[in-house]
Amino acid sequence: GERSVGLLVTAARDQDCSLPDVVRAVHATALWQQSTVRAPSLKPAAQRGIGQLGAALDWLAAQAERLDIENLIARLIERLDFAGYLAKEYGREAGADRLANVQELVNVAHGFIHLPQHEQLAAFLEEVALMTDADVVRDDTNACTCITLHRAKGLEYPIVFLPGLEEKTLPHVRSMPDEAAVEEERRLFYVGASRAMQRLYLIHARRRTIFGETETRSPSRFLADVPERHLDWAD
Repeated sequence: GERSVGLLVTAARDQDCSLPDVVRAVHATALWQQSTVRAPSLKPAAQRGIGQLGAALDWLAAQAERLDIENLIARLIERLDFAGYLAKEYGREAGADRLANVQELVNVAHGFIHLPQHEQLAAFLEEVALMTDADVVRDDTNACTCITLHRAKGLEYPIVFLPGLEEKTLPHVRSMPDEAAVEEERRLFYVGASRAMQRLYLIHARRRTIFGETETRSPSRFLADVPERHLDWAD
């Protein structure tokens, strides 16, 4: 909670150390281990939660010495069961959207594995910071609007680009065994396609890289629902 975060920040400031140092000290205290940093006094529930974060940081520091940045992030996502957390917190569909963003982060990390290992993390974080800055669009900027299918309901745009129209993406691989879930994604596809007032671009890739692995992809089954007379195919 907010109180626990305040105690961590105060402890870091008073001891002239970083916030992760204090978090790891909480973990060490829970294990009755010595630490050069003094952990603040926390309630048991807060100590358990922060201790788990400290354990993850210890694990991350150890793995960073032997894994490249791509595998480090992928392993961290698995260790934290981030996919399960997103599904529980936001529901299966919205969670899958958020997980796709995380997967794209792993794809970005793949571009840095050619660097010496001790340089990869810093270079990756610098790139991500630049990407984040680029995503901040001012209200007076003439630019594209990037939006999820869920958030597109009720909106209209002159031109719409609908990417990712491949099997395992739309419909998502986790929905494919469930006919009802596939039909719900079909409805979302219709929502996205019907946002276009003048022109609609339906985009699919022959190959897609997920977690560093390149896979051949087939066009989404939903494209078969569009009458051929309305399509103008381009490669």
